[in-house]
Amino acid sequence: MAGVRWAVAMCTVAAVAGPPSVERGVLRLPLVRTATRPPAHLVARHARRRRLDESSRAFGADMRGRRRALRASLEGDLRLGYFSTIVGLGTPAQHFELIVDTGSSITTVPCAGCTQCGRHRKFDARRSTTASACTGDSCAFSITYQEGSAYRGVYMNDWLSLGTAAACAAVPFTFGCSGVETGLFRSQQADGILGLAPGSAARRTVHDALVARSIVRNVFSLCIAPQAGRGFLEFGDRAPTRRALQPQPPSSRLVSSRLHLVSVRGVRLGEGLPSLGEPASALLDSGTTFVYVGARLFAPLFRAVSAVEIGACGLAAAPPPRRDEICVRPASERSAASMAERLDRCFAHLIFDLSRGELHARPSHYWFNEGAGGAREGVWCMGVFRNHNEQLVLGASVLQDHLVTIDRERMRVTFTPHRCTDDSGEGAADDARARAAACLLYTSPSPRDGL
Repeated sequence: MAGVRWAVAMCTVAAVAGPPSVERGVLRLPLVRTATRPPAHLVARHARRRRLDESSRAFGADMRGRRRALRASLEGDLRLGYFSTIVGLGTPAQHFELIVDTGSSITTVPCAGCTQCGRHRKFDARRSTTASACTGDSCAFSITYQEGSAYRGVYMNDWLSLGTAAACAAVPFTFGCSGVETGLFRSQQADGILGLAPGSAARRTVHDALVARSIVRNVFSLCIAPQAGRGFLEFGDRAPTRRALQPQPPSSRLVSSRLHLVSVRGVRLGEGLPSLGEPASALLDSGTTFVYVGARLFAPLFRAVSAVEIGACGLAAAPPPRRDEICVRPASERSAASMAERLDRCFAHLIFDLSRGELHARPSHYWFNEGAGGAREGVWCMGVFRNHNEQLVLGASVLQDHLVTIDRERMRVTFTPHRCTDDSGEGAADDARARAAACLLYTSPSPRDGL
């Protein structure tokens, strides 16, 4: 009956527009343009989406033409154990501090109403005019990381914004809304995690989303500043201006399209010494604080560091908190030399032999202040640990003071020595949130746009 009613309605419209005609058994209904305008919100939606598309294409063309990058501030230190950036989710934007993690692909924040989450900002879908729930059979997620911390929740859809007022963007995005946080995720200061390992067609990373809308090339970089400095995260490629400073930076090929695994030909402790291990692939993981090596590499490394005469450097042994760890402290407070200077004078660089060139980590980078602000103040320990699954992992500590560029188009990673200071003019995290909000006002959809 519904079909009959529709047919009668169509005939009524046709009668108004003009008489129908029948030729060889075919009923022809004339169609005419009416003066009736569509609802105002549909007109606004169409205009807004057209502006978004034009803005994205123009920004993408500017990126390709000038080789500019979309930049976000990167803050943190080894004491916190991570480095994070600020992103906006929803309309209007709700801002979150997220750990930048090249070792995983999920982006997740705590959900409003979560009773098993830490004291974090929580995403409230009711406050966003563009949020929508995931539909289908794959809307729940559960992810556990190597040290045991986990997130569990459901996927949500909304707009994500990041960058600065000079170059910012907003993209439709699917992210995890966590109802459960365990371990370090519950106690850490950061609200959640921003995964940058290659995602899937169904679950893109924010980098994948930017590339899919032709906003940036399939390249991104991170530059981690030491000593609680402010580094930066960049999507896109400004490499030509930097290659002029160093024509051939150390680099290695990506050996996987699913993980950021780079080829490492060997690991040495100091110049001119033989490799401590066999060629392997190393996981590039900014979400991991330290370096993890297999047992076959850890044993000779531990022996070599333990054999160093630390007294001549103004250092003394300190009791380690666990087995297979090495810790030192100042032998005397009279020396004007800082602990970083003493460590750099006493121990050798940790050198990773890459496909082309070498990645050098200074001792003051691969050692860390184990007792910062506590009872063991002044005690530093070596941040190289045994990994029982034999996988070599390059964490944030050895990436400091390097512009690490992951080029997925050429399947190559470069490690350019660089002073990792964010010179974009950004200030503290609150200022970054204000700029991200301004960006979202420019590029986000109207309240009725949805996704």
